Amino acid sequence: MSLKNWIARAAVGNRRIAARRPGEGFAARHWAGEAVAVDSIRDISATGIFLITEKRLNPGTPVTLTLDHAAVMGGSAGDQVTLQARVVRCEEDGVGLSFDVPSNLDTRTWVTLVETAPRESGHDPVLGPLKTAKAMAFFHRICAPDGLAVWTYLRNALGGHRFWNAIEIGLQAEGFVGVASLSDELHASPEFVMRLLHDGSWADDQEMQQSWAGLLAASCSTEQDDESSRPFLEIFSQLTPAHARLLNATCMRATKYVTESGMVSAQHLVCTAEETMKLSGTRDLLTMVRALQHLSELGLLEERFRTSMFVPVEGFNVTPTSLGLALFARCKRFRGEPRVFYGLASPSQEQWQAPVGKLG
Repeated sequence: MSLKNWIARAAVGNRRIAARRPGEGFAARHWAGEAVAVDSIRDISATGIFLITEKRLNPGTPVTLTLDHAAVMGGSAGDQVTLQARVVRCEEDGVGLSFDVPSNLDTRTWVTLVETAPRESGHDPVLGPLKTAKAMAFFHRICAPDGLAVWTYLRNALGGHRFWNAIEIGLQAEGFVGVASLSDELHASPEFVMRLLHDGSWADDQEMQQSWAGLLAASCSTEQDDESSRPFLEIFSQLTPAHARLLNATCMRATKYVTESGMVSAQHLVCTAEETMKLSGTRDLLTMVRALQHLSELGLLEERFRTSMFVPVEGFNVTPTSLGLALFARCKRFRGEPRVFYGLASPSQEQWQAPVGKLG
């Protein structure tokens, strides 16, 4: 079914498009001059919002709004949504703003995505649909013209917390790609995106969700048939949060260099048992050693560990391999040469990547 036909069918029996809902209990943060303003919400719909405020903004003024629960403003990203809006009118008690619909969707499509979003018990009935529509606009953009396949898959195959975890991964990836210089021209295979969301949707851990989102963002390419991220997906799907924490820590700690063949490698890195357990987030020695063993079996750490309670006096060799270093870079939304990511070389050509911060 085409997206146009699906929208027409979904809109049947729902003629009142963009119904307004009370905004009691919610607030919106936005920049007002040099400070951040926090305004209450009178009502909200799929297409706009009315803020209760004494401030007066000129019609047409663009505003970036972060919507959140009034009692927990500034909470985790999972409890809020950021949308672009534009002032359309001013009244005595506040201002009305219209949301900027993503450029790849028309208003009716956006409204239908909001109105048909799952409203499951336990998830926010106001912010949830807006987050769903924003994530789906991103999936539709990078998977065009087959973006509807991703939406159909999410609704039919994933339920409960897994659905919302997939939405969070999409929103974070959209934020990463949004700052890329060629964001409007990036593509990803629908099959790849569905596989990534299927595996990533099990991740309730915020750091894991961020890594999944980074991998998704780095998988978007100007080439329609780019397969460079698929091997990384196969490997990362086999990691738990403890595995990922260990790999991330070793990749950040290790001193990197470029081999004669042009690969990024790491100098010998040793950590004590106490340090390694802290890096993995576990106090159980056997669990930690098993995590090291799994990483080495996947080719992400140099040492080949054996599961035992024996603790080497000199410490554990936790040196990441070239593959481990490359995977870390991909999960930090970088799709260029690893040596560029680690600051060991300058880009040989124009390539996009979201800011990743300074490595430790």
